[in-house]
Formats: sequence, C-alpha cells, structure tokens
Amino acid sequence: MTNSKLLFLLTATLLVVSCAPASPPSSTLAPEDVTIDSQDIATRFSGKVVQAARNKPHSPPFMNGVPQHLRFAFDQDQLPGFVHYRERQLLIYPVNAYRELFRNASTEQGKFDKEMKILQKLITNGSVGTTGMIPVLPPVETMQLFRSQIRYLDFAGGAGVRFITRYTMKVSPTTNENMFYTFQGVTSDGKYYISAFYPVTAKGLPETAETLITINFLNRLASADFAPDLARMDDMIKSLRLVEQLR
Repeated sequence: MTNSKLLFLLTATLLVVSCAPASPPSSTLAPEDVTIDSQDIATRFSGKVVQAARNKPHSPPFMNGVPQHLRFAFDQDQLPGFVHYRERQLLIYPVNAYRELFRNASTEQGKFDKEMKILQKLITNGSVGTTGMIPVLPPVETMQLFRSQIRYLDFAGGAGVRFITRYTMKVSPTTNENMFYTFQGVTSDGKYYISAFYPVTAKGLPETAETLITINFLNRLASADFAPDLARMDDMIKSLRLVEQLR
C-alpha cells in the first residue's frame, strides 16, 4: 500500500470516529450501589430508580418536579407515587440535576440554592444553635411547625442533620400520628442529597396546641423514649454507604 493510500485510510477512519454520536450518559448511581444497616428496625431495604418529572414553573406546588433519583423502601412497604413524610423511605437525589430542573424558573432556583446553603451551614456548624427552619427535600408547601432532637450525623462520604418535626397548615395539637424523624444531608463532594423519613412516636407525649410545650417535652426525652429508638435510627443513617463515594 502506498503512503498516500495509507494516509487517506487513516484520515477517513479518524473522520468516522469523530463524527460518531456519543453514547448517552448512564446513571452513575444505581440501587445496588447503596447499602445501609437497618439495625433491627427493618428486615429488608430495597431501592428503585424513579424517573424524572419536569418542573412546571407556573403550576403549583412551588419547586415542583424531581430529577431522576433513587428511592428506597423498608420491608414490604408499598410507597405511593408521591412522597408522604410519614412513610418510611430514603431518597437520593443528584444535586446538580435537581438544580437544573429550575433553569427556567429563577425564583425557584434561587430558593433551591438558598436552602442548600442553609443546610451546608448547619452541617459546617454541627447543627449547633439551630432554631430556624431546616431545609427538606422534596419541598413541602405547608409549615414546618417545629424542630426538636436536632443532631448532626456523619455517614461514610457525607454528613447531615436529623431532627423530629411535623408539617401542618395550621397550629393544632401534635400527636404521635403526625410527627416524624427525618435526616437531611449531602455527600462531601456535593453530588448527592440524602433525604430520609421515618414515623416515630414519643412516650407520654402531651396533646397540646402549645408548640413550645411540645418542643420542650420532646427535647427532654431520652433516645429510648421514642419508638423506634432514635439511637438505632441514627446508627442506621450513619451506616449509609454510597459505593461511588468510596471509590
């Protein structure tokens, strides 16, 4: 083969390679990449990929839509299509994709950025002295009535804040049927947002509409005065492992 023919073939080959369409990017995190020790709280922990739902800026609720993400259930729980905060579950959202949902809605994107900064500040400060609203994803339109038993937690490759709370449209008595444990955190590289929810009950909870009474009562309780025991819940969160974060 002459040098000119060889040069022609090499040039043609390079042209074909450069013009070939790139393979679509695959998800970097799959359900099998996530592990957790559910202690004796549950016997099974299973996850699935939830497809993205685009944001509709001019439709309620505010900050609607979700990126493709992972959702995990405990035992045989059948979760509804929407996120109910008193259903046992753990969600893992890609942060950049979540923010990108609101690229055509500057107000919503600004709110997302603000809440991420609030959470990062809480994590940096070890959740010390927290009195204001703690961000929760997915967003909630109703009022975060209170925050109690606030603790900073580390997990392999990230950190966050756990607390007991309740959401409501109006102030009314807090009962064991309307409050829950939640953990809100991010991986140390900022790529993933971790959101966990679990209903809890408190021993001897007074049914009063006075929110301050409820907060003070809950804050005085020991970990074992809750069911499940908050220490076991914390150990479960601290056992969380995202394979990608550990590579």
